[in-house]
Amino acid sequence: PEIMPTPFPGWTTVFRFPYIVPMYIACRMKIYQTILTALAVPTAAGLTSTGVLSPSAFGFITGYSVIATGTLFIFGEIFRRTIGFIYLSPDKAEIIISHMNWWGKREDIRCLICDIVPPEDINEEVSDYFFRVKFFDSADFYLMSTKFGGIKCQKSFDHIFNKEL
Repeated sequence: PEIMPTPFPGWTTVFRFPYIVPMYIACRMKIYQTILTALAVPTAAGLTSTGVLSPSAFGFITGYSVIATGTLFIFGEIFRRTIGFIYLSPDKAEIIISHMNWWGKREDIRCLICDIVPPEDINEEVSDYFFRVKFFDSADFYLMSTKFGGIKCQKSFDHIFNKEL
């Protein structure tokens, strides 16, 4: 069997975010942290009510759990919007944008290049640490970073975003 370079045969990998694996791990941590909090806080409350745990220890456990879960949820939302891969169709008219969903699983969006708002039209610089990728027909946006590398085909990237880096 032949190993395919992309999950979409015939499509060109234009961009791969180099830190997608750590982002995936953090996204999964969000779920485990939420489960841990859901178990730890009621258990600590029960132990506090029976006198086994001091109220200050209960406050520490609750505070730590809420802050850790909140932080992971905030970063999880950023990671959910971060583009992991971009693929260009053989006819160079469509792209597939891959990002993570809330659960940390890969989600692919297929769209026409003409549906993407050019970065300069929304005052975004492709050379920034993160820039927004927006669509004409939606208020949603995704985040992309080229500052850390990841462009696999500069010519195709320029074709998609009408921008020279």
